[in-house]
Amino acid sequence: MERPASNAILPSSREHFPYLLRSGFRPGVGDTIARSRVADLEHGMPPTFFLPHSSPETTEDDYSAIARFVWRSVPERRIWRVHYRHIGQDMVAEVGQPADPYYGEPGPVLAIFPPKPFLVITPLRGGARGAPIMISEPTKIEYFADADVPGPQ
Repeated sequence: MERPASNAILPSSREHFPYLLRSGFRPGVGDTIARSRVADLEHGMPPTFFLPHSSPETTEDDYSAIARFVWRSVPERRIWRVHYRHIGQDMVAEVGQPADPYYGEPGPVLAIFPPKPFLVITPLRGGARGAPIMISEPTKIEYFADADVPGPQ
């Protein structure tokens, strides 16, 4: 994929992330994992793939839009949770949960993209605006239960 010139104007978040607008997303409101995913977690299993604030019908397209926006391809295996060290502290980024308070991000983690540096995407960090959270050396990577489900064709 070709990057735009440094002075190019990127399309607005309305073009890249219509699902944030469709869902009525507001930072800090309803930003935790869906109840339907809790049962899997209570049994120690990672959930099946989901994208916060996206409907099941549009999840694949929305996930692809995020990947394009941050200049990544859709990975074969989708990351659910990544453990890492930052400023001497152990941190965890998990899709559907708020980012570590250190980052001051009110929204949930939307997606995590490999390879190095791993990109943690939230609505205001790589989502609708801003730079993603970058992780150079994860200490542990956990995948969605159906992590190797093929993306859109």
